[in-house]
Amino acid sequence: MRALHRDAGETILGRLVAKELSNIADATASVQQYEINHAADLIVGAREAYVCGRGNSIPVADQMLRRLR
Repeated sequence: MRALHRDAGETILGRLVAKELSNIADATASVQQYEINHAADLIVGAREAYVCGRGNSIPVADQMLRRLR
């Protein structure tokens, strides 16, 4: 396991939040708005929709369920 170290004035939480924000910003370069719209249309038009998560993706699946309700 990699050792955790902090630069002066930097917190682990601050680094984690910065990394997650960077990952979200990167998503805008790989997913186009029309793809989001198409996926939303498919979900809205579906008779049933299943949301599954395993391991680290469980919180993401839970969040999606909350947003779809």
